[in-house]
Amino acid sequence: MEKPWEVQHAEGEVTVRDPEGNAVRFKTRKAGVLFGMIASHPDYRHERTELAQALWPEMPGEKQRVNLRQALAHIRDAFGDVEVIETDRETVKITLGPLKVYGDPDFIKDISERLEFQPEDLVDHSEAAGPTDAFRQVLEWSLESDPGKTLELVRITPNLAQSLRPRDLDRILRHAIARAPNTHPMLGWGLHHHGLTLNYLGQQRSAYRKLELGLEHGEAQSDHQLIIESLYYLSLCAHNLGNFELSVQHARNGFLFAQHIKDPLAKARFKHAAGSAMMVMGATEAGFKNLRSAEEAADGQGDELEAAFRSVHRAMYMMSLGLFDEAMVEVSRARQGAIEHKSWRLELACDFVEMYCLGPSPEGIKIGTKLLHLSEAHQIMSWQVIGHEYLGLALEDEEVAAQHMSTAIRLREETNVPLSPLDRKRRSVLRSRTGG
Repeated sequence: MEKPWEVQHAEGEVTVRDPEGNAVRFKTRKAGVLFGMIASHPDYRHERTELAQALWPEMPGEKQRVNLRQALAHIRDAFGDVEVIETDRETVKITLGPLKVYGDPDFIKDISERLEFQPEDLVDHSEAAGPTDAFRQVLEWSLESDPGKTLELVRITPNLAQSLRPRDLDRILRHAIARAPNTHPMLGWGLHHHGLTLNYLGQQRSAYRKLELGLEHGEAQSDHQLIIESLYYLSLCAHNLGNFELSVQHARNGFLFAQHIKDPLAKARFKHAAGSAMMVMGATEAGFKNLRSAEEAADGQGDELEAAFRSVHRAMYMMSLGLFDEAMVEVSRARQGAIEHKSWRLELACDFVEMYCLGPSPEGIKIGTKLLHLSEAHQIMSWQVIGHEYLGLALEDEEVAAQHMSTAIRLREETNVPLSPLDRKRRSVLRSRTGG
């Protein structure tokens, strides 16, 4: 199979490597950006006018066309004898292949149109960057000009926002919330997303307070969706803090509110939250009944990613009951969703279940090491604790295992995350499988 040429969009730059891994050098930055734009849609014939206006919006038409011709010549020069592009008087099409492209510059235009930004306002800040890097740059650009717009961006594109590194999103939201007017309609959502971000950073108590503030804004504005989301994540956050009775209370309040506004999918989510809290409290039968009822109520509703998360949640509770084979079946379904939707959060959850189901085996240790590296890359403290604990119990090298366990204890103390009954049960099961 022929190896592909790789095109990477990042930090407003485009990097191209040939099948042997050698970098292609462009004479000008704009030539590289132009190549990246064309390569992102290899089956499309790009209008010359469209490309010129996107790259040189501040210039008159004739100057745009001259610059485009020069940039196309620079692209040909960079590839030498390799046939790379096909042009006519009106269009440009890439002929190089096969290609493997990372990032999509079109998303910048989509965001700008949704918020009535002019694309040329964003070009200098996010030109041809990949989705995550470009979104961060767009947020930081809007933060300087209109913090309210930053909150609105996060509200309408939550999946993109959650794809950022939590520390980056924490910093951006912290500044946006401080600078936005107290009466801004998106402030409650900003507080809510900040709470979610702090939770991933392991700052559960601060996260809980932000979610409470978000709920207060939702109730003051009669924003039903914000009320639903706040109560749901307050339930999960209380769960993470080890206050399982409070978790069940929030879930019940949410269920009653969802029932009042006739939202069946929300009712299913709250049943799931209550069931998970009941399970770790030791009320296994009642908890499993709620989980099963939630699954039946949610069947066929919600998007594919939400269904994949439900699969991994089912796997977690099957694992807690020692039903490892059944849990692995659910993980395989969820992992397909992680691949299709490029969700590293879902991937972490799948790794978590799979490593414990595999136990202290070479395959399990390989998955556990992957989980630890992924959680460190995204700076997710709670998953780092789990990764270190698992390796501390599973590794045969006593010295290395002790280092992992020591790190896990230190991180758990730093983040104030208590050891839940389910955590203790998980440890006990793993120890029994290691013979320790």
